[in-house]
Amino acid sequence: VDLYLPPVGLPPYPCVLWIHGGSWNYGSKAEAAADAAFFTSRGFAVASVEYRPAWQSTWPAQLHDCKGAVRWIRANAATYGLDPARIYAFGPSAGGHIAAVLGTTGDVPSTHGTIGGNLGYSSAIQGVIAFAAPSDLLALPAGSCIELSASALIGYSLPILAANPT
Repeated sequence: VDLYLPPVGLPPYPCVLWIHGGSWNYGSKAEAAADAAFFTSRGFAVASVEYRPAWQSTWPAQLHDCKGAVRWIRANAATYGLDPARIYAFGPSAGGHIAAVLGTTGDVPSTHGTIGGNLGYSSAIQGVIAFAAPSDLLALPAGSCIELSASALIGYSLPILAANPT
């Protein structure tokens, strides 16, 4: 996690977990700098997270990485002046997809994973901004770059899955 603290306002700061895009395969937490400046100038802290690319680990590894980051934020909230009751996720594209799933799984035990430790802390968040996020992976155009990336993400061909839903 790269942490950006606001130059304005007083702690405890609400925190935005920034999840990069890149078709689940590319990108970096370092891309957060410009967006972080937008949020920090408005009194939000930003925690930019790195997640494992699909070519390295299939789903739900990426979700586990982000849930681990949320638990880290809560575990370290007092140290950095963060508000553990106001954690939000923001992500463009693939990062938005992960943010949306993060926001809808809350404290569902089967989605937690163990990455990052701090297992005594909740990985639930209070809100999501999913910017240009794919939401129906089975509707992606067969053979498109995004469909190929989504197939790599889940470790299975989406066109075959869509044609054989049982």
